[in-house]
Amino acid sequence: MDKAFIKKFGLFLLVTIGVALGAFLLLKGMEFLLGLWQLALRQWIYFLFELLEVACATAFLVGLIVLLCNIYKIDLKKQWAEVIVRLVCTVLIICLIIALLSTWFLSFFIYFFSEDTEEVKQINQTAYVEKNKSLWTSIRIEYYEYVNIFVRGNKVLWQAYD
Repeated sequence: MDKAFIKKFGLFLLVTIGVALGAFLLLKGMEFLLGLWQLALRQWIYFLFELLEVACATAFLVGLIVLLCNIYKIDLKKQWAEVIVRLVCTVLIICLIIALLSTWFLSFFIYFFSEDTEEVKQINQTAYVEKNKSLWTSIRIEYYEYVNIFVRGNKVLWQAYD
């Protein structure tokens, strides 16, 4: 491996980690500031941040796979050392691919099969955010104040059960 590759690879990993950490801190900062005004983010905003985090995790894992593939190509002077390095790289690449696939699967499985849905309802010419929370045996519907497309109130105005 040449030094230029290692330098670019290190920068790539730092940027990937930086974007993921920045997105996480931005989300938590928005939650904190909106909490001061008794507001909360809408559910679709959380989905966008989750997509960004999955994209960063994907980029990080693919970067590690590329690094291992480059290590795999190294020619060592001793044949037994080369065999061991290639074996370790192959096992790590397989583990990283499994981690990559499980990251995608778990993220989307949790989001799409979570039973919580959110939509805007008009009741008596007033807009409310209706959040359906499904439990195993019943559905609890909570109504929040509608502020705009990005935020809603964080206090439950009333609840209904289905």
